[in-house]
Amino acid sequence: MRTVASAFADHGPRGFGLLQRDRNFDHYLDGVRYDLRPSLWVEPLGDWGEGSVQLVEIPTDDEIHDNIVAMWVPKQPATAGTQLARQAAPERRAQVRRRIPGRSARRAAFGVRPRAILWASSGTFSDVFTEAVPDSVPGHWRALFDFTAAGPGDVDMRLYLRSATSTLSETWLYRYRPF
Repeated sequence: MRTVASAFADHGPRGFGLLQRDRNFDHYLDGVRYDLRPSLWVEPLGDWGEGSVQLVEIPTDDEIHDNIVAMWVPKQPATAGTQLARQAAPERRAQVRRRIPGRSARRAAFGVRPRAILWASSGTFSDVFTEAVPDSVPGHWRALFDFTAAGPGDVDMRLYLRSATSTLSETWLYRYRPF
Protein backbone atom coordinates (compact mmCIF):
# COMPACT_ATOMS: atom_id res chain seq x y z
CA MET A 1 0.00 0.00 0.00
CA ARG A 2 1.25 3.45 -0.86
CA THR A 3 0.05 7.02 -0.53
CA VAL A 4 -1.08 8.46 -3.87
CA ALA A 5 -0.99 12.23 -4.36
CA SER A 6 -2.37 14.13 -7.34
CA ALA A 7 -1.90 17.85 -7.97
CA PHE A 8 -4.22 19.91 -10.18
CA ALA A 9 -2.55 23.24 -11.02
CA ASP A 10 -4.70 26.36 -11.03
CA HIS A 11 -4.51 30.14 -10.74
CA GLY A 12 -7.11 31.90 -8.64
CA PRO A 13 -9.35 28.89 -7.95
CA ARG A 14 -13.05 29.63 -7.58
CA GLY A 15 -13.80 26.49 -5.62
CA PHE A 16 -12.70 22.96 -4.72
CA GLY A 17 -13.71 20.19 -2.37
CA LEU A 18 -14.46 16.55 -1.74
CA LEU A 19 -17.99 15.54 -2.63
CA GLN A 20 -19.87 12.35 -1.89
CA ARG A 21 -22.38 12.49 -4.73
CA ASP A 22 -23.96 9.07 -4.68
CA ARG A 23 -26.47 9.13 -1.80
CA ASN A 24 -28.28 5.91 -2.70
CA PHE A 25 -27.71 3.33 0.06
CA ASP A 26 -28.50 0.51 -2.37
CA HIS A 27 -25.32 1.38 -4.29
CA TYR A 28 -23.12 0.46 -1.32
CA LEU A 29 -24.84 -2.30 0.74
CA ASP A 30 -21.83 -2.78 3.01
CA GLY A 31 -23.05 -1.32 6.30
CA VAL A 32 -20.42 1.44 6.42
CA ARG A 33 -22.99 4.00 5.19
CA TYR A 34 -20.91 5.85 2.59
CA ASP A 35 -24.18 7.47 1.52
CA LEU A 36 -24.08 9.50 4.77
CA ARG A 37 -20.46 10.67 4.49
CA PRO A 38 -20.12 14.47 4.52
CA SER A 39 -19.07 16.63 1.59
CA LEU A 40 -17.40 20.04 1.67
CA TRP A 41 -17.05 22.66 -1.06
CA VAL A 42 -14.68 25.60 -0.43
CA GLU A 43 -14.95 28.94 -2.26
CA PRO A 44 -11.91 31.21 -1.90
CA LEU A 45 -12.53 34.82 -0.95
CA GLY A 46 -10.19 37.05 -2.94
CA ASP A 47 -7.38 35.90 -5.22
CA TRP A 48 -5.44 32.94 -3.87
CA GLY A 49 -2.94 33.24 -6.72
CA GLU A 50 -1.09 30.35 -8.31
CA GLY A 51 -0.91 26.90 -6.79
CA SER A 52 -2.64 23.55 -6.93
CA VAL A 53 -5.47 21.57 -5.44
CA GLN A 54 -3.82 18.46 -4.06
CA LEU A 55 -5.69 15.22 -3.57
CA VAL A 56 -4.04 12.73 -1.23
CA GLU A 57 -5.20 9.12 -0.94
CA ILE A 58 -3.80 7.61 2.26
CA PRO A 59 -3.42 3.83 2.66
CA THR A 60 -5.67 2.24 5.27
CA ASP A 61 -6.17 -1.28 6.53
CA ASP A 62 -9.97 -0.98 6.76
CA GLU A 63 -12.65 0.72 4.67
CA ILE A 64 -14.22 2.32 7.74
CA HIS A 65 -11.38 4.91 7.89
CA ASP A 66 -11.73 8.10 5.86
CA ASN A 67 -8.53 8.29 3.84
CA ILE A 68 -8.87 11.00 1.18
CA VAL A 69 -7.87 14.63 1.70
CA ALA A 70 -8.10 17.65 -0.62
CA MET A 71 -6.26 20.92 0.05
CA TRP A 72 -5.04 24.10 -1.64
CA VAL A 73 -1.26 24.42 -1.77
CA PRO A 74 0.01 27.86 -2.88
CA LYS A 75 2.95 27.94 -5.30
CA GLN A 76 4.75 30.40 -3.02
CA PRO A 77 5.09 29.08 0.54
CA ALA A 78 2.95 30.93 3.07
CA THR A 79 4.76 33.25 5.46
CA ALA A 80 3.89 34.03 9.07
CA GLY A 81 0.73 36.12 9.24
CA THR A 82 -0.46 35.18 5.73
CA GLN A 83 -4.14 34.37 5.55
CA LEU A 84 -6.23 32.84 2.76
CA ALA A 85 -9.87 33.70 3.34
CA ARG A 86 -12.43 31.06 2.37
CA GLN A 87 -15.98 30.00 2.97
CA ALA A 88 -17.82 26.73 2.84
CA ALA A 89 -20.47 27.13 0.20
CA PRO A 90 -23.30 25.21 -1.38
CA GLU A 91 -22.83 24.18 -4.99
CA ARG A 92 -24.59 26.37 -7.55
CA ARG A 93 -23.37 25.04 -10.88
CA ALA A 94 -24.34 21.99 -12.87
CA GLN A 95 -22.84 18.83 -11.39
CA VAL A 96 -21.03 15.80 -12.70
CA ARG A 97 -23.45 12.96 -11.97
CA ARG A 98 -21.50 9.95 -13.16
CA ARG A 99 -18.62 9.02 -15.40
CA ILE A 100 -18.96 6.47 -18.14
CA PRO A 101 -15.73 5.65 -19.96
CA GLY A 102 -15.32 8.62 -22.29
CA ARG A 103 -18.64 10.15 -21.19
CA SER A 104 -19.86 12.40 -18.42
CA ALA A 105 -23.51 13.19 -17.64
CA ARG A 106 -24.23 16.74 -16.47
CA ARG A 107 -27.22 18.92 -15.63
CA ALA A 108 -27.32 22.36 -17.28
CA ALA A 109 -29.76 25.17 -17.97
CA PHE A 110 -32.89 24.20 -19.89
CA GLY A 111 -32.96 25.33 -23.53
CA VAL A 112 -29.23 26.06 -23.73
CA ARG A 113 -27.11 23.63 -25.70
CA PRO A 114 -23.81 23.74 -23.84
CA ARG A 115 -20.38 23.36 -25.39
CA ALA A 116 -17.90 20.92 -23.86
CA ILE A 117 -14.61 22.67 -23.08
CA LEU A 118 -11.86 20.03 -22.86
CA TRP A 119 -8.18 20.05 -21.90
CA ALA A 120 -5.64 17.23 -21.53
CA SER A 121 -1.99 17.26 -20.47
CA SER A 122 -1.23 15.16 -23.57
CA GLY A 123 -3.13 13.33 -26.28
CA THR A 124 -5.99 14.50 -28.48
CA PHE A 125 -9.78 14.73 -28.34
CA SER A 126 -12.07 14.05 -31.29
CA ASP A 127 -15.80 13.72 -31.96
CA VAL A 128 -16.64 16.13 -29.12
CA PHE A 129 -20.31 17.00 -28.71
CA THR A 130 -23.07 17.48 -26.17
CA GLU A 131 -26.56 16.08 -26.26
CA ALA A 132 -29.65 16.05 -24.09
CA VAL A 133 -29.83 12.95 -21.92
CA PRO A 134 -32.87 10.91 -23.01
CA ASP A 135 -34.38 10.66 -19.53
CA SER A 136 -37.15 13.30 -19.69
CA VAL A 137 -35.30 15.53 -17.19
CA PRO A 138 -35.26 19.11 -18.56
CA GLY A 139 -31.77 20.58 -18.78
CA HIS A 140 -29.98 17.24 -18.33
CA TRP A 141 -27.01 17.12 -20.73
CA ARG A 142 -24.06 14.88 -21.33
CA ALA A 143 -20.74 15.51 -23.00
CA LEU A 144 -19.27 12.81 -25.21
CA PHE A 145 -15.81 12.58 -26.72
CA ASP A 146 -13.17 10.21 -27.99
CA PHE A 147 -9.65 10.47 -26.62
CA THR A 148 -6.39 9.18 -28.06
CA ALA A 149 -3.47 8.99 -25.64
CA ALA A 150 -0.08 10.21 -26.87
CA GLY A 151 1.83 7.53 -24.98
CA PRO A 152 1.86 5.25 -21.96
CA GLY A 153 2.01 7.95 -19.24
CA ASP A 154 -0.84 9.25 -17.09
CA VAL A 155 -2.98 12.02 -18.60
CA ASP A 156 -4.75 14.73 -16.61
CA MET A 157 -8.08 15.76 -18.18
CA ARG A 158 -10.50 18.61 -17.51
CA LEU A 159 -13.97 19.21 -18.90
CA TYR A 160 -16.66 21.77 -18.19
CA LEU A 161 -19.81 22.93 -19.94
CA ARG A 162 -20.14 26.46 -21.26
CA SER A 163 -22.83 28.53 -22.96
CA ALA A 164 -22.01 31.42 -25.29
CA THR A 165 -21.72 33.77 -22.31
CA SER A 166 -20.94 31.81 -19.15
CA THR A 167 -19.64 28.66 -17.52
CA LEU A 168 -22.54 26.30 -16.74
CA SER A 169 -20.92 23.50 -14.77
CA GLU A 170 -18.24 22.61 -12.34
CA THR A 171 -14.98 21.33 -13.83
CA TRP A 172 -14.63 17.55 -14.09
CA LEU A 173 -11.04 16.46 -13.35
CA TYR A 174 -9.87 13.00 -14.23
CA ARG A 175 -6.55 11.16 -14.29
CA TYR A 176 -6.55 8.73 -17.21
CA ARG A 177 -4.08 5.87 -16.92
CA PRO A 178 -3.58 4.20 -20.33
CA PHE A 179 -2.82 0.49 -20.29
